[in-house]
Amino acid sequence: MKISTRIILTGKMKTVDQKIESKCRSLAENYRILAAGNKMEFQEMVLACAGIYLAADTAPDMDRVQACKKLLKSKAGIFSNFRGSDELLVRCKMALADDPALYFERLEREYQRIKTFFSGEQTVLAAMILAEQSSSEGMADKTKQIYKEMKEAHPWLTSENDLPFAALMAVSGRDASSVYAEAEEIYAFLNGKLKADKDTLQMLSHILAIRSGQAEAKCEKLCALAAGLKAAGKFPRQREPACHPGNSCRFRPSHGRAG
Repeated sequence: MKISTRIILTGKMKTVDQKIESKCRSLAENYRILAAGNKMEFQEMVLACAGIYLAADTAPDMDRVQACKKLLKSKAGIFSNFRGSDELLVRCKMALADDPALYFERLEREYQRIKTFFSGEQTVLAAMILAEQSSSEGMADKTKQIYKEMKEAHPWLTSENDLPFAALMAVSGRDASSVYAEAEEIYAFLNGKLKADKDTLQMLSHILAIRSGQAEAKCEKLCALAAGLKAAGKFPRQREPACHPGNSCRFRPSHGRAG
C-alpha cells in the first residue's frame, strides 16, 4: 500500500475546502519525507508521525530526527520500550521539542510513574500524553485508577492498548470516575446501535468520552456518520487502526513497510 498525494487526495478536489486540501497535501508530503528516511518503518507509524508534524504545522526535519535517534540511543538501551515499535514516534516528538533531551527526561519520568502498575510499549504512548501536560502531578495515579475501572468493567476486552486512552481521560480535566462512567454509558448505547465487535465499541466509547458534549448526542452523531458511510459504500469492512489525539495509535502493522 503506497501512501501518496494521489491516494490521500481522492474524490473531486474542486468540491473540497481549500484548507482541507492543503492539509491533505501537507500530510502526504510529510509522509513522503519521513518514509524516505525510514524505509523499514511500518506505514501506519510513518503516517502517524506525519500527522504529528501536520498538527505542529511544520515539515519534518530529517537531520533533527536523525540527531534525536543518536540521542535516544545514548539514553535508552536496545531492549528499552523507547526503542521498540514506537521509536520513530519518540524521535519525532523529541525532534519537535525545543530541547529534545529535556523532553525525553520528562517522558522517561512519566514512563517510570506509569511503569509502577503497567509496563509495555503502550506505556510509552501513555507517558507521552502525560509528559505534554503543563502539570502532570497526580496524572499517573489517575491513569491507573481509570485503567483499573476499565479492567474491572471489561476484563477480557481491556488490554494494554487501552492504557493511552486511560491517560487521555486522566488529562481531560474531569474526575476519573465521572469520565469513565460516561465511557460506560456510551459503550452501552453503541452496543445496541452499531454492528461492530465489542473491542471496537469499547475503543469508540473511550474516544467519545474524551470529547465534549452530551453522551447521547455524541453517540447519535457517530451512528448517523456510520450510516451515511455505509449508504455511500465507504464503511470499512474490517476494523482499521485507530489513532487518538497525539497520534498514540493502536497499530495493526499488516500493510507493509514504508519503503
